[in-house]
Amino acid sequence: MLRWLRILSLMLCLGITTTQAKDLAVVYEPSKTYDAIRQSLQSSESFQELISALNESLKLPKGLKIVFNGKEDEDAAYDPDAKQIIVSYAFVNEIKDLYTDNKADIEGTPTEAAIDVMIYILIHEIAHALIHNYDLPIVGKEEDAADSLSSVILSEYFENGQEVVLTAADFFDLISADRKEFTEEDFWDEHSLDEQRFYNALCHVYGSDPKKYAEIKKLAGFPTERAELCIEEYAKLVDSWSVLLKPYSK
Repeated sequence: MLRWLRILSLMLCLGITTTQAKDLAVVYEPSKTYDAIRQSLQSSESFQELISALNESLKLPKGLKIVFNGKEDEDAAYDPDAKQIIVSYAFVNEIKDLYTDNKADIEGTPTEAAIDVMIYILIHEIAHALIHNYDLPIVGKEEDAADSLSSVILSEYFENGQEVVLTAADFFDLISADRKEFTEEDFWDEHSLDEQRFYNALCHVYGSDPKKYAEIKKLAGFPTERAELCIEEYAKLVDSWSVLLKPYSK
């Protein structure tokens, strides 16, 4: 579960004041097939805390919505024309089934793990919305930048947020395990390879708190030099996003 962490000091540092504004709306379209998933999302304390935190801390693009629907052929994506982040219940269910089928070593249920992954993915899509609507300068791949915002927001502003990032890393690891061979399409894709996203997420978590997550260095096989770079890179990510988002903090 996400919990508020250092929220008062964060607000003082960024000049944030609490408001009742509901900039980011969430729409749960009905779906008989995925009604259990819909109910889990609506009742998730972690998910609701995330939405409240984003609304209270950031000036999000006007009219931005997260729309959950019952379509089978969609996953999660930001639609810049509609200013909507579209998420399919089927995609959330696929993530849940992935954890169930692989008997992944996770805390909580596969449904809770799927919601944690969705929290990571939704911040990723919100990053796209911020970049596109505010013309934020991004050097490098936008998809990598969006991943990094997920890691920073979760690691810096939520208690146990790093655990959510680690759950997302597990997701990237699980889906990469299904790949039998690489194709040209894998290398042309705007996203980094799932294997790379797995290691990047681990690097971010380790860099955010090297003492607490010292075991990651060993388990992931990070060389000492790379582990030290993870610390430096994470600190730069925090500074960079702080500068980019300062004009849009409440």
